[in-house]
Amino acid sequence: MNTFGRKPGFPSRGMIEFPARVPAEVVAEKILEFLGTDKSCELEEIARAVELPEDRVKNILDFLVEGNLVEKRFGITGFGLQLLEMPTG
Repeated sequence: MNTFGRKPGFPSRGMIEFPARVPAEVVAEKILEFLGTDKSCELEEIARAVELPEDRVKNILDFLVEGNLVEKRFGITGFGLQLLEMPTG
């Protein structure tokens, strides 16, 4: 077996797995679906629901607020609900 200069017992490159990067639009849709329950939520609760770090969720929420899809207190707007109900494909 060729170790290409690695010391015996040194882990191979394939042993560490990183989670796949989730596109922002997928996260935005998950956030809208979560907020579609007609309730306002805290950032921490939303981050737990979409299983992402708060800083990434905050950036996406800021974008959704700018687009008038989410209210500043992180509740979905009427326009956000309409977007959620649109057919995809």
